[in-house]
Amino acid sequence: MEYKIIDPEGNEIPRDQQGELCLKGPNIMLGTTPLTPDILTMTGYLNNETATKEAFTADGFLRTGDIGYFGENEYLSFSFVMINDPGIYI
Repeated sequence: MEYKIIDPEGNEIPRDQQGELCLKGPNIMLGTTPLTPDILTMTGYLNNETATKEAFTADGFLRTGDIGYFGENEYLSFSFVMINDPGIYI
């Protein structure tokens, strides 16, 4: 899995600065396409190209909405975690 931290404009920033966590890898939004029915790939949202474009960076990273940074020991620290579930209260 690959990851990066971006600023509000979508620019990659140093890992020790606070920004949005973005992820990329074979286990992110798995699905198949008509051209590759036997291979799981990142396909995005079904029949919703706008949502897919908003959810991914131009280079294919999923924008998690979670805000954090990597400390000096390479541990990820979260400042804000996006939870999109009306049944969860924090």
